[in-house]
Amino acid sequence: MTGMDLRLLLLLVAFRHRIRESDLGSGLWKFEEIIGRSVSVDDFRHTLAEALATGHVYDPVRLPPGALQCHWHLELTPKGASKIRALLQKRRVTADELIALTSRLDSKDGQDKEAL
Repeated sequence: MTGMDLRLLLLLVAFRHRIRESDLGSGLWKFEEIIGRSVSVDDFRHTLAEALATGHVYDPVRLPPGALQCHWHLELTPKGASKIRALLQKRRVTADELIALTSRLDSKDGQDKEAL
């Protein structure tokens, strides 16, 4: 899976699903369950850091009011949600359809991922 595939999947999953877990490892496990394939922790962290730096996701580590420990959330910012809505409208597909398609793409198949 290329970095671009993983970035797209991260935003699509955040758009379609609410992932709230106790920590990064549990969040990654839930992400993998949704996309149907494994992702290295380093690739996931790097992709998440990029999405955070570009303003597409909120900081995933949160301490809700009254909580005794932090929780891990994957949630799009308005900028990230707008980006995904525009992509889905342009491609005329649902988020679930694009998650399934992108999850199946193999990075060595030579397809142009922008053609999605």
